[in-house]
Amino acid sequence: MLSQFTFRKINFAAAVSILIALAIVSISARAWFGKPAKTDMPQPTAACCVSQAQATAMPAALAVTKIPLSGAVITLTRFGFEPEQVTIQFGRCLLSLRNRSDTEDITLQLTAQAGKRLTSARLQTGRRHWEQVLNLAPGAYVLTEANHPQWIFQLTFTPPD
Repeated sequence: MLSQFTFRKINFAAAVSILIALAIVSISARAWFGKPAKTDMPQPTAACCVSQAQATAMPAALAVTKIPLSGAVITLTRFGFEPEQVTIQFGRCLLSLRNRSDTEDITLQLTAQAGKRLTSARLQTGRRHWEQVLNLAPGAYVLTEANHPQWIFQLTFTPPD
């Protein structure tokens, strides 16, 4: 039969082993689920809505002007754009793209339905997000990836009500 002293030593060793195992699991989980990667998204500031002179001339409560802004979030996968088409009411629009395609260099091209290229952007290796505020006339637009002509995203701006 074990003496009470030996029993205490075994319980102490078991408790220490359990604490060490919990510490290892929590450190591993923290490393696995750690902070998300920084995105390339700019942080909003009052300067995006009003000029510096306006911001200093107005009281702090009136410094931020509300500007209507719609948005579309697109995901680029190895199969193309998801969703493949979005319709947005006319006005300012934030177009946000999440690159989940595992493709090294992405070259995005936004063109009007008539074929005129409006903008292009290059996402270099490791860059997972792209965002741009658009202020386009009502009509149809196409976002494509230069190296994958089959990847097509249709963006339609409807006229105001």
